[in-house]
Amino acid sequence: MPLAARTLAWWSRRKSVVLAWAAALMGLAALVWLGYQTWRLLWQPPPMGAVDLEQRWTETRSLFAGQAVYRVIGTASYPPASLTMLWPILGWPSFAIARWLWALLTVGALVWMARVVVRASGAATNAERRVAMLLPLAMYATGAATGNGQLTVPVVACLLASLPILLRENRVRPLALAALGFAGALAKPSLAAPFFWMVLFRPKRPLWAIAIVAIYLGLTAVPGLVQPGGVIQLSHEFLSRTERDAAKGAAHYGHADLHSWLGAVGRPDWDAAGSLVVLGLLGLWTWRHRRADPWLLMSAAAFAARFWTYHGWYDDLLLLIPMIALFRLAKQSTSDGQKVWAGSLLAAMLVSTLAPGGLYLLPAPWNEIYVAAQVVVWLAGCVFLLRAAARWGSASPAAEQ
Repeated sequence: MPLAARTLAWWSRRKSVVLAWAAALMGLAALVWLGYQTWRLLWQPPPMGAVDLEQRWTETRSLFAGQAVYRVIGTASYPPASLTMLWPILGWPSFAIARWLWALLTVGALVWMARVVVRASGAATNAERRVAMLLPLAMYATGAATGNGQLTVPVVACLLASLPILLRENRVRPLALAALGFAGALAKPSLAAPFFWMVLFRPKRPLWAIAIVAIYLGLTAVPGLVQPGGVIQLSHEFLSRTERDAAKGAAHYGHADLHSWLGAVGRPDWDAAGSLVVLGLLGLWTWRHRRADPWLLMSAAAFAARFWTYHGWYDDLLLLIPMIALFRLAKQSTSDGQKVWAGSLLAAMLVSTLAPGGLYLLPAPWNEIYVAAQVVVWLAGCVFLLRAAARWGSASPAAEQ
């Protein structure tokens, strides 16, 4: 019997026990980690509690008060459209109230995310559904983003909600809502921008890409109404700040990404060019495989988005998307070998992203070894999913959902 067939036979005998233990471990990790990070978000005093949320709160209020935020506030790194989107939660209340509003938004995003993962993964049994549901909750990135008050959780939730509709749906109303959802994901462009290739290259439907661009430009124009120099000067100040702070951000906050690696070899001046190369290659690849399963396209974009610019460890939540794709292939592929590889890589990626993570938990040099092992696992998952997209055919069972 071939090795893949023997492996699947072993799995059919042992999967109930393995999945039960996995769900128990993931549930415990999620309970402890998210409990601690929720305390950080709601009650830990500054400067550590909800540190990023406090910065966005200050920037949003200052921007709509007419101040030149990109010249006077050192942390201002989000574009004007992002601060416009944040105004309904951060622009009017006290910071204490804003923390609770953000917590409600985060809980809603996590509930939605868990639901999407269960449905999209193809999980068939209760044990599989429990593991699928816990995937986003047990990742260290989810808790880290929650405690910091980062935008990562709502942004990834918007991507999961909008992209499958934008790529597969033909009815106008769902597509219009999905376009709004994707525009919301652009609140953090470093995460969401690479996914725009998929929308742009959707066969025969460029209208929705145009709609997203129009929405984003409109959101950019809003704060220009209260700025003395108008939207053009505001945008110029933002771009100048972004170019100036890119290398600094990678050096202080970057984690396993292109900018961090370029800084490590003494070439931070290559950051912009390197990012554009990655983005361009993703665009060419997306065009060539534009008719493949949306989850395979989304996985390629997720890996590119994770590596193309600097990210903190909380942005590793992006890797939930390729984990969903691996889950789908492990369940639905017609090839025994592909099933085994997909399941093995899913397990490896789950271990590599399980809370609380080793980046800050382990002492040097073990944390560096941990990060290196993570990158190896992620790149292996990336190569596997890219090859799966290259072999994609319309008859593939993974296309059914």
